[in-house]
Amino acid sequence: MIAKFYFFYYMILIINNNNNIDKAIMTPKITNYLKSKSIPFIIESSIEKIKDIIKIKKKSIIGIILSGSSYCLSKQIDMSDINKNLVVLLNFPDIPILGICFGFQIMTVAYGGKIKQMEKKELGIRNINVNGNSRLFENLDKNLNVYVSHNDCLEKLPLNFEILIKDKYNVVQCIHNKKILRWGVQFHPEALENTRQILLNFYNICIGTN
Repeated sequence: MIAKFYFFYYMILIINNNNNIDKAIMTPKITNYLKSKSIPFIIESSIEKIKDIIKIKKKSIIGIILSGSSYCLSKQIDMSDINKNLVVLLNFPDIPILGICFGFQIMTVAYGGKIKQMEKKELGIRNINVNGNSRLFENLDKNLNVYVSHNDCLEKLPLNFEILIKDKYNVVQCIHNKKILRWGVQFHPEALENTRQILLNFYNICIGTN
C-alpha cells in the first residue's frame, strides 16, 4: 500500500526516515497532528514507492517533511538509508521542504554543509529565543521551550543558508534558505503541544506558494 492517508489534490509528503515506523515515537506525532488539523498528507519510507509518487502525484505535492530518525550521519550509514531524501530534494526544487532533526542534518549535507558528533547526546527540553520574523514561527512566543533528541549537530552551514536560531549552548537549532524554500530544525516541533504550531505554519507556507 502506497499511502497511510488519502490522496488529495494538495498534500504534504512525509519522508519517513525511521527503520521501523511501527516503533517510531516522533513521526506518528507528526501524522497525528496533521490529521487533527485536517491537513492531507502521504507518508512513505520506500524509495521505490517515493519514485512512484513522484511520477504519479508530483503535481499534488505542495510541501515535504523529512522526518527524524535514530540514525546518525556521524556514524557509518548505508546510502540507501538517506537516498530517498536526496531524491525528493532533487525532484522538488520549487516547493517548501522542512527537515526535522535527522532530516535537517541530511538537508545540511545535501546542500554542502557539515554535521559533527556531539560530545554527549542532547535529550530533553531546551529553551530557545526566536529572533527575526520567520513565517515558520508565526503565532509562537519568542521565548520557546523545544524538545531535542540527537547525537549530531551542525558544524558548517550549507551553501546560501542562514542560521535562524542557536540555543544557549551555541548549538544551531534552526536554519533556512528563503530563496529555495528550505527550513531545517534540529529540535522536534511535533513533540510538544506548544511547538506543533510550527507544522501548521509550514503547511500555510506551502499553501501560500501554490
